[in-house]
Amino acid sequence: MRRTLLAVTGIAAVGLLAPAAWATGPSATISGTAGENVSTTDGYDGRHLRYVGDPAPDGYSPWYQWGSPYILTESPEDGPVTMRGALDVSDMTEAGQVAVIGLHDADALMAGDRGDKAAVGIYVAFDGTYYTVGVTDGDAGGGENVQRFVRLSPGDLADGMLNVRFTVDGTLDPADCASDAADAATADGCMTLDVNGQTVTDSYGTIVPTDIVVETELGSGAHPGWDTSYNAGDGPDVGVDFDLAVSPVLTAPRTAEGCKDGGFAAFEFKNQGLCVATVQANDAARREG
Repeated sequence: MRRTLLAVTGIAAVGLLAPAAWATGPSATISGTAGENVSTTDGYDGRHLRYVGDPAPDGYSPWYQWGSPYILTESPEDGPVTMRGALDVSDMTEAGQVAVIGLHDADALMAGDRGDKAAVGIYVAFDGTYYTVGVTDGDAGGGENVQRFVRLSPGDLADGMLNVRFTVDGTLDPADCASDAADAATADGCMTLDVNGQTVTDSYGTIVPTDIVVETELGSGAHPGWDTSYNAGDGPDVGVDFDLAVSPVLTAPRTAEGCKDGGFAAFEFKNQGLCVATVQANDAARREG
């Protein structure tokens, strides 16, 4: 569904609920440091990275880092999509450091948008005393939309580690998870974060960018990636290392059209014909199933 109004900007409420369902299917691993310069893109915005391959397929914007490998998840509309693993925040020691690691709407990115407003993710910020760790529904234009979170002190963490499982599920009723009941009517599903034995959950839906309209957030799948902010003005380095398994991911495009214009290479097919044949075989298997 199209979400055109943001109810709350910034941190507003706390909520603890039961853990979400597990995602199943093929997985891919992402690892690195939020804020690190890893791209060969000349004109990128260094505070952002998307795993769209380097180089990315035609149509993707150069105004964020292109990360490898190319990773496209299944749609949460078909079942839960999960990011699971560890975040090391031991080097996140200065007030104002912020990192968001999450999933960015594939349709928005393919249309040339940066995708930070059509996204969901794990929000981590340090205020000099506590870490705020929560779920975000994307950049509201001037700040992340974080309504549910937990606060942890450095002493709460063993070796600065956050053990996380972030699940996005478009099959769930947003009315059962929304922090604000007014959000439920325009939301698309539920996002849940399990972090060091605590659980927070909220609804998600599209915060519509200026020139890209996303009817159902993550409806065509998502690319994982990160965004950073550092108020001290010392650049994008925010001291968050990540090692996360993303599941389920696509091993071939959904349609033969996705094999064109170099799309086959993103999925590591040798040529367009092999890609198209795989798509057709997958379609046949689904019909028979």
